[in-house]
Amino acid sequence: MRGKEKDSQSFCAKLAVMISVLMLILVMIATGSKTVYAADNARATTNNDSGDTVTSPKKIISVVYDDSGSMAGERWTYANYSLQTLTSLLNTQDELYVTYMSDPSDAKKISLTDIQDSVDKIRDKEDSHNTPEESIDTAVGKLDSVKGTDATTQYWLIIMTDGAINGMSNEELQKKIDSVKNKKMDNGSSMYIDYLGMGDAWNIKADEANGLYSFKATDDKILDVMKALANQISGRIEVDSSNITQVDKKTVKVHSELPLYSLSVLSQESDAKVLSAKAENELDVERNISLNATDLKNGIKKEKMFGNAAVISNGSKAIYQGDYTINFSKKVDVKNLTFLYEPAIEFIVNITKQGIKVDDPKTLKVGDKIDIEIVPVVPGTDTQISDSVLPKNTAFGVQYAVNESVVKKSSSRSLTDVKIKAGKNVINTQMQIPGFVPITKQVAMFHPIEKVDYSFKINQSDGASYNRSKLELISGKEIQFWILGNGKKLSKKDTKDIKIDVAVAGVDKSGIKEKGFRGFINRFGLKNAKVKIQQKEDGSYILKLKHPIAIAPFATHAGKYTVKVTFDNNKKTSSKVTFTVVPEIGEWFWMIVCIFVIIFILYILDILFLKSKFHGETVYYTQYRLLSDGSGKLQAGQGDAKRLPFLTPNLFIPFVTRSASVTFQGMKLVADESIVKIPGKAIKQSVYAYGKSSDKPEKHLGRIVKSMKVVDSTKSKKETIIPDVILNQNKTYFKSGENDRTVWAMHIE
Repeated sequence: MRGKEKDSQSFCAKLAVMISVLMLILVMIATGSKTVYAADNARATTNNDSGDTVTSPKKIISVVYDDSGSMAGERWTYANYSLQTLTSLLNTQDELYVTYMSDPSDAKKISLTDIQDSVDKIRDKEDSHNTPEESIDTAVGKLDSVKGTDATTQYWLIIMTDGAINGMSNEELQKKIDSVKNKKMDNGSSMYIDYLGMGDAWNIKADEANGLYSFKATDDKILDVMKALANQISGRIEVDSSNITQVDKKTVKVHSELPLYSLSVLSQESDAKVLSAKAENELDVERNISLNATDLKNGIKKEKMFGNAAVISNGSKAIYQGDYTINFSKKVDVKNLTFLYEPAIEFIVNITKQGIKVDDPKTLKVGDKIDIEIVPVVPGTDTQISDSVLPKNTAFGVQYAVNESVVKKSSSRSLTDVKIKAGKNVINTQMQIPGFVPITKQVAMFHPIEKVDYSFKINQSDGASYNRSKLELISGKEIQFWILGNGKKLSKKDTKDIKIDVAVAGVDKSGIKEKGFRGFINRFGLKNAKVKIQQKEDGSYILKLKHPIAIAPFATHAGKYTVKVTFDNNKKTSSKVTFTVVPEIGEWFWMIVCIFVIIFILYILDILFLKSKFHGETVYYTQYRLLSDGSGKLQAGQGDAKRLPFLTPNLFIPFVTRSASVTFQGMKLVADESIVKIPGKAIKQSVYAYGKSSDKPEKHLGRIVKSMKVVDSTKSKKETIIPDVILNQNKTYFKSGENDRTVWAMHIE
């Protein structure tokens, strides 16, 4: 009896260890890996200290929970405690459903808005019945019912039992589970299945390639099996004891070489709560959830089966590597604390062609050679994570497939010298931390640009002729051509990026004389006709001609033209077309027009640049009265001023005059380059005497009059020649008669 009692105690001890580790496993399912996944239609993003957003993949978890009679006692206590802990650490965006085998048709949703309330309700669970097959169908059906398009969402089916499913053999249960493995969910991802057999449960064969994992907890391997299962589904890693230091009774320091998404703290046999946590900055304590299974219905009393589950984060940012100081509400012992961290590891994929980064794989062409490389980085940044700090034995994989067939793959971080093939191209990459669900990215799915052999198709009649006067088609058909791709005519859309050049290769004028055009004008030409192309809506091109000198068609070379048409598609592709430009008698008219145009242009140039013009000067006219004392009196109301115009009517008379001129106060003013003058002839015809003086007329008008020169001296036998007078700021004075006491003056400013 004593031996049996001792064996029973040993079994219970081992069972206690098993259920404790199971509790840890379920806890870690709650949060899962926050690794970023990339897909064509969804992307989970992260946050660095610059402020980018952190979003962990959502998890839909459906648990088949054995609450049969065989679970009563210690198993009931530990399993219930495990489910409490699972709920306490789930993210609010996750969804948790539990199908109790006692109620196999109902997958109960566990509320995550008030987690403490949900934990309390789980603790009060007391039913205990059979293990029907229906419970598995219900749990799978619940996963099917949760719809979504976010490709990062993960679906988990967890089956926990300590015995056989009612009425099913081991083979039947295997077949049942195999029927739903690798099941495609609504978002395109595959469902993961974890089967955990406890005690006398059936053995299930794993198929990890298709997402089915099986664990069996035998007495001598309980702890190892539970830890392996924990790593496989958690996305969390237990902090090694060498990185944990007890600072004082209520303070513990944790060190990490990796950046983290979150740090979870499980307190066992203690209700100590996490009050604060600090790295380089103050961290957020998201929650403290009380766990208790000390006295459960259907269980047994376990005075030490209580604890606290806490989650620490950096809000919407990742926690950078380093030391984290954690303060508790009560005295703690590190031996009763478990620290679990979520490594903040993302990876980017670089695709290069000849050493140059390819930003858009859709630009790749058939035959291109590329290199693909996985680079682990801190989420939300391009900061590379060193291989030395990655979890040990982290594995990578790169795969290039065409039309769903693998062409080339590598089990390292890079895949080199990949030759792009025609068809549906897919590049898949993967990073796997040992024991964890692989992190997979479908980097690209594209159809490369196929290699095209280009050529021309030209429709041309032998007698295509254009008149020289208007360059209109007078015989034959217009020249039309297409660009062909692999022998097929390309549309306007297909050729929008193709640049075509047309150029005259030569002109043969020998045929002009033979056609009867012997005159000089018919053989005369200065430049070749301009050629250009015009694309039509059907994708074809029409050759068009244009005069090099619009008003002088006769200046265009007549003769047989050879035109080279070329486009560049990495190699020059060209073709030649020919046509004839024929002179006509009517072109003489254009010669006359051209001559008149030239004369007119010369006429305008003469006016604008050769003839002398005024430059906007202003001429002032003033009048004074000579008084008896020799002073002068300004005659009010007799003054005048005139701004000289740039162009005057006489300038437009060809060949007659070379200078602008106006008449002001009866006196003719003439422009002479940059000056304004009064011609001597005009002075002789208009006044009796004239003269310049810088004296002030108000005081010395008498002296000014005495210094004036008489225009016509009767004493002289020869005709008097009067020089031109240049107007400037000094006034020029004039007098109309010998005894006239009125004197007037002109000057410019």
